[in-house]
Amino acid sequence: MLKYYQILRNLREDNDYSQTSFAEKIGLNRSTYSKYECGINDIPIPTLNLIVNKLNISIDYLFGFSKNKKYDNMGEINIKYLHTKFKEERLKNGLSQLDVANYLDVNQNMISYYEKGEYLIPTKKLVLFCELTKTSIDYICGRIESNELDKYKKKEISV
Repeated sequence: MLKYYQILRNLREDNDYSQTSFAEKIGLNRSTYSKYECGINDIPIPTLNLIVNKLNISIDYLFGFSKNKKYDNMGEINIKYLHTKFKEERLKNGLSQLDVANYLDVNQNMISYYEKGEYLIPTKKLVLFCELTKTSIDYICGRIESNELDKYKKKEISV
């Protein structure tokens, strides 16, 4: 299975961008972008939004949650929505803040801060949370209106 940074590189190359030209398109310098593409640095969520919009792909596709490159009516990442949906999905899945904190390897206070919007959850932690809850990253981020991975949950439960 390809890692997200390998998918990112392949998509950039498929669109005939050099690292330098793509970095310029999204307002970064090449060395910063290169560290994302090599998997050295975590992509901040606002930058992730720029990248997926420029490549016209879903976040779920980039991180291997979906084979769909794009969903209908994808919007921008909504940071406020992200915090609200994070808490809603935690509660919907019957998880305590401590459960999520242990899974994400952070202290419980950080989960509270994420849910209140006092701190923006790092992308890698968001991906782990979505893996735990089997929730679409695009849905949590407010880019799509329904959890496209609900279909996956239902199939898994019925097996």
